[in-house]
Amino acid sequence: MELVLLEDIRKKLESATSISDMDLFKAELAIKVNHLLNNNFAGLIQILYRIDIDEKKLKASLESRKEEPAGDVIADTMIQRVANTIAAKKEFKTSSENIDEDLKW
Repeated sequence: MELVLLEDIRKKLESATSISDMDLFKAELAIKVNHLLNNNFAGLIQILYRIDIDEKKLKASLESRKEEPAGDVIADTMIQRVANTIAAKKEFKTSSENIDEDLKW
């Protein structure tokens, strides 16, 4: 399940065409996260670990956004983290393409 959920996030981030598209996806993801919170907490922890969610930042987000459902906060955090990972990979790929051919191995 963890790889499927992670791939769902990546695909949606790469194919989303509008803000409402992402809002709908976030709502669907929050439902899945809530299900995991209630039925498979260990599985959720594995997914958060796999995505590399910082535990302290997540706890701080949950604390500062107490009025929101935990599933919404976690889903938002997951989407942001995957988006940052995608952006970093694109940036690294672009910067590595600009390396002088003599310096490449």
